[in-house]
Amino acid sequence: MITTSETIAKIAAALSAASADIGAAKKDAKNPHFKNDYATLESAINASKNALQAQGVFVVQSPGALSETGALRIVTRLVHSSGEWIETVCDIPLQKKDAQGVGSAVTYGRRY
Repeated sequence: MITTSETIAKIAAALSAASADIGAAKKDAKNPHFKNDYATLESAINASKNALQAQGVFVVQSPGALSETGALRIVTRLVHSSGEWIETVCDIPLQKKDAQGVGSAVTYGRRY
């Protein structure tokens, strides 16, 4: 689900300008279970942070409540210096309903 501030002209222009400078996140970790490489959360942040900051955009991410299906809700908001914002909500299924399961879901959800 995507929601926005009343207007998004300034943040849209900023995101368009930033997109020219955002590179691909480096696949800097290995998943031994699936035997594949993946980009860590740190790599994803590093790929975009400077380009977004140069355009007056910052990212806020936080876990929310569990959804009606029991998935952990991750809220990501891009905020522009003008006050405009764009927000997405992503529900991440919990593999285990304990602290480790929640921590894994938070990291996975923030990365995606």
